Order: sequence, then structure tokens, then C-alpha cells
Amino acid sequence: MPPNAKSFKQSQKEGLRAEDLFREFAEKQGYAFEESPPSWNIHKHIDCFLSKDGKKRSFDVKALKRVARGNQYSQNSEIWVEFKNVRGRKGWLYGEADMIAFQDTEDSFLIFKREDLVSFCEEMVDETAVASSTRDALYKVYTRKDRKDVISRIKRADLIAKYKPTLLTR
Repeated sequence: MPPNAKSFKQSQKEGLRAEDLFREFAEKQGYAFEESPPSWNIHKHIDCFLSKDGKKRSFDVKALKRVARGNQYSQNSEIWVEFKNVRGRKGWLYGEADMIAFQDTEDSFLIFKREDLVSFCEEMVDETAVASSTRDALYKVYTRKDRKDVISRIKRADLIAKYKPTLLTR
């Protein structure tokens, strides 16, 4: 098994679990849930659609993340954002989803307009400052040596202070 295969499988499992929770919470709140086609998930960064009261929005759902592999979750204080994906193409930040839903706890998601998140990241992340490790990637960009991704961490409280999220709960 390649060195990253185990962590990739774990990350994928956590992502699918977050999507299942998001669906469960949304349906309990009276939203109609529609899963996106697999190609949209990959190329447009759209996991699903929620509809209610004649409004339909597309969502990219993000599971809790760690600062570094094996560490405790950081999502309660910090959020990972992706400018470019592992293939060097546009990351989910520049995808086509209307909304980004970050898993906040096992019982809630914070939902932001993707465009607000883009504005925040372009203003706050110094894309000329390159972090040497994930621990140093707060408001700096980081690229893993075996990939073409460009990612960064932002403070959750800073984002919430600028853009009030919608809360989706159990």
C-alpha cells in the first residue's frame, strides 16, 4: 500500500460521513436533498443541492480537518482552504458551488457563501508567503512536496467575524 493510501482512505471515509450527516440534518430541517453527479463533485466541486421554498443552492461539504495528519481536529479554531487541488487545477475555493458547508461538530455545520470565502481568503492569505509545514500554514500557502496543491489555514473566528454563517444543526 503506498504511504499516503491509508490516510487518503481515512480522509475519504470522513468526507463521506460528513456528507451523510449534512444530508440528515438538511432533510430534518425540511430541505429537499439532491446528490450531484460524480463528475460534478470532482470537476465543479459540488457535492449536493438543497431546495426549499422555491430556492435551490449547490453545496460543497467539508468534513472536520486536522492541522497535520494524526493530530486532533482543528476545524473548531481553524479551517483549511484549497486554492489549487492535488493536480494543480482550481481548488474547491474556486469551484462552482454556491455555498460551502464546514462540519463544525458532530451536531452542526457552518455554511458560508463560497464567494464570501473567496473574498476573505484573497484578502487575508499572503500567497507570496510559503509555509514550510502545515503547522506554519496559517494565512500562508503550503504545497505538499509530492503534490501540486496550494492550501492554507484561516482562523474560523476571523471568518465568522466578517461573514456571519448559517448554522445547520441536527
